[in-house]
Amino acid sequence: MIKIPAISRLMFISAYSISACSLASQDASQQVERMNILGTRLAINNHSQLSQFATKASINLPAQLNQIPGLQVNPNAGPGSVNELFLQGADSNYTLVMLNGIPLNDGTNSRGGAANISLLNPFLVDRIDVVQGAQSSLYGSQGLAGAVNFVALPDATEFEGQAPHKIRLGADSRSGFMLGAQAQFERLSIKLASERAPEMYPQSELKTNTALIVASPELSSGELTLTLLASNGDSQGYAPDSGGEQYAETTALEKSEHDNVSVAGNYQNTFDDTQIWLQGIYIDKQHDVDSSSVAPGVRDPAGLPASFNANKLRQVRLSGHVQHHFEHSRWLMGIDYVDETGESQGELDFNVFSVPTDFNIERDYFAYFAEGQLNLTTGLSATVAARVDDTEQDSVFSPSVDVAWQVDNQHRISVNWGKGFKLPSFYALGHPLIGNEALKSERSETRQLRFERRDSLGFWSINLFDNSFENLVDFEPGPPPQLVNRAHSDTSGVTLGFASHISTSDFRWAANYTYLDAKADGQVLLGRAQHSAHFSLSKEFVQNGITLNATLDYKGRVFASSIPTAQIEIGNGTNLGLDAAVVLTQGYTLRVGLQNTLQQDLEFSVGNRHAGRYAWAMLDVEFN
Repeated sequence: MIKIPAISRLMFISAYSISACSLASQDASQQVERMNILGTRLAINNHSQLSQFATKASINLPAQLNQIPGLQVNPNAGPGSVNELFLQGADSNYTLVMLNGIPLNDGTNSRGGAANISLLNPFLVDRIDVVQGAQSSLYGSQGLAGAVNFVALPDATEFEGQAPHKIRLGADSRSGFMLGAQAQFERLSIKLASERAPEMYPQSELKTNTALIVASPELSSGELTLTLLASNGDSQGYAPDSGGEQYAETTALEKSEHDNVSVAGNYQNTFDDTQIWLQGIYIDKQHDVDSSSVAPGVRDPAGLPASFNANKLRQVRLSGHVQHHFEHSRWLMGIDYVDETGESQGELDFNVFSVPTDFNIERDYFAYFAEGQLNLTTGLSATVAARVDDTEQDSVFSPSVDVAWQVDNQHRISVNWGKGFKLPSFYALGHPLIGNEALKSERSETRQLRFERRDSLGFWSINLFDNSFENLVDFEPGPPPQLVNRAHSDTSGVTLGFASHISTSDFRWAANYTYLDAKADGQVLLGRAQHSAHFSLSKEFVQNGITLNATLDYKGRVFASSIPTAQIEIGNGTNLGLDAAVVLTQGYTLRVGLQNTLQQDLEFSVGNRHAGRYAWAMLDVEFN
């Protein structure tokens, strides 16, 4: 058991990302004069790699995520199972994932702290903000490859009672349904969502309930935002690496339950050219996993043991900074404090005997950061940031530089470089059989070059990226078996994007393509498609209140593995989706859709195929 001294609890990132929805990167001039959760701590966001994507009303969030250039999501073994999220080919646990600025990553799980986005109800998400490249200079640990923020609600002060309330009901032909409700009052926003997922695979099941409440009490000076996020649910399905319906040697399913509560606060005030900003978040997560023997007899006569783990994560983070606006620049300095506890009570069941897998780890640390934005010449600007995290495992320096050149009204070029780190997960430090309390931080260095063009046809972009990851945690079989820092991986590639709106005909269309080269020590990384592409077409009939949409997503073949099969090649194929929205009458909108229209044999993970098409429907009711 490891004990790292603790002091108290609370967090640094709780603000909102407030800006208009779009389907492409936004210029700094288009950003609202507010703190943005992604891209920069400064009030004016000049981060060239920030992209914002408006989500469509749909019951399939992974499908929408796969439409984002540079981002791949692999649904695993059915509803409730872990969805792997690869940003520019990096492992899922190297991306910081948030909901309205509240982190969803969990360092107590065996996946190195990756967030399970399968627990996110699509009804909660209105926009997805993505920033690619190392983000540790802004967020500290976790953002080696970038950050993804799911935006669920607008700021509670924006509408002041003008926005309508909304009820949303969705269902599909696989017996799944979702229910959501949203209420907007003068200084209070409430969003509720419940899901009962369909049986994409035999016996799979997912139930979730989520509440998100945002309040902005009126103050005599400054602005305060309070957020409460609460969710619970349970699921069952084939365990990861089991080989799914096709290969699993046992029909016993993995069962899990979760119960999460987060409370966040954000205060900011401005005095002349100086701004103060204070934030805090408290996170309390409970996640119980009961897994049967995944594949008895595959590796040895005794098989692989069943396991049970009751994991708890508690975090408290505090942050504050002071920012000053000069004539041609903005600068800030600040401090973060993090106190967190990871706990697990569990066992491995070998039938004849059991082995406990308990651990309890506490750690706290301070971080010091500075950031500046400089207008160098006309059209040329730079953002520089640096951060020092002083932890018990490591003292880490994380710099970043972003330079953007607005060549003219149509063309923009930007260059981004940064270093990132990730503290060892609680699981990696404390697991009594394979944990290693001497583990150091994993490191990354990312480089990006981006070209943008805006003309009468639409928005064009080319993004070149090259990332290297060092000191990665890897399994050493021993003896004794344990986790060690030794692995290395590289990801590089290019994304091409185009979006257009033909106003004369109310046509909208967009297309993107991603080429990815992802390797670890010369071997191709599993689960990443080298080629992926997306095309969407939309036509709006304004007078009739009808909108038609078509999406075509292609993901090339990938290498994947399971315990029964070892490494094999699978293909995800092409997914054609069709949907339509019809305004029935004032306040009532019906949406219907069809997924996997071509009935492709889609294989998201080893042994988990989905060959049939399915239909879905959704009804929105708005009222004042």
